[in-house]
Amino acid sequence: MNLSQSQQSISVYFTKLESIWDELNNYRPVCNCGKCTCGGVKALNDCYQLEYIMSFLMGLHDSFAHIQGQVLALDPMPPINKVFALISQDEHQRKVGITASDSANTMAFAA
Repeated sequence: MNLSQSQQSISVYFTKLESIWDELNNYRPVCNCGKCTCGGVKALNDCYQLEYIMSFLMGLHDSFAHIQGQVLALDPMPPINKVFALISQDEHQRKVGITASDSANTMAFAA
């Protein structure tokens, strides 16, 4: 669980984390009987989801600190796939902003 994003894209980092989580799930207890009524299975799955969210957010590059704070402030906490989508969207917006900034600088230089 010490995996961090480093210089990888969000998608590559998340995919690596998912493979670790899949492996980890092979060792976790699950109940598939369908007879449980106490809510324990749901609580356990919610705990796993929160663990995934925290490990994903804590491994992000420091440049994502602002969005980390925003996600952690959400109540209720969205599922991990939604968190990934939010972070991925932020990464995409940064790339678009950098590209637009580079284009403006190039045009200014050409003028």
